[in-house]
Amino acid sequence: MNTIKVSVLLIVVLVVVAGCHYTSKPRTVDSEQARLYPRVPYEAIKDNKDSLDFILSLEAFYEEFGKDKKPYQLSVDEMKMAKKILEKYVEDGGNNLVAEPKASAKMGKEGCDVMENIKPLPLTHYYKQYLGYEQKGHHIVEINLLAFVYVNYGESVSAYLQRVYSLPHDGGKHFGRVLVDLTDKKVIRFSLNAVA
Repeated sequence: MNTIKVSVLLIVVLVVVAGCHYTSKPRTVDSEQARLYPRVPYEAIKDNKDSLDFILSLEAFYEEFGKDKKPYQLSVDEMKMAKKILEKYVEDGGNNLVAEPKASAKMGKEGCDVMENIKPLPLTHYYKQYLGYEQKGHHIVEINLLAFVYVNYGESVSAYLQRVYSLPHDGGKHFGRVLVDLTDKKVIRFSLNAVA
């Protein structure tokens, strides 16, 4: 009698488990592909030039910076204004277009003491990730310049750059960071990464 109860209970559990698995959300990615190719590279130069700009969500901002900065959600108009200020700055040549620390081994000095001016890639060769925060009464827009990104298999570049703060610490002129003061309508920092 006990074996019959156990058998019936086992069958019920299997049916419930199979039913729950069957009614779960449909998978959006192939798990075998995700295991074999977990990250997919995308290059801005090969992408649609009208879709290279992304605003980082506030949730991602808090994950990256915590409460150190006072963020606000950028509007599309503010993003476009920051982009125009950046484009004009680069077009005009900018007095301090790029400052890249040289490798200290080359010069025998501290890397941050030796600066070299180099020209960035054209702006159409970068994905641009925008995030806004307030600093001393000014609205600052940080723009991360990314010539390429690696996103999770099955995820779009758009979804990735709206969800994840992305700024590598090396990679030379393929990656950079710009700070635009929207209050004063000017670029206050334009730098490219060092080469590792």
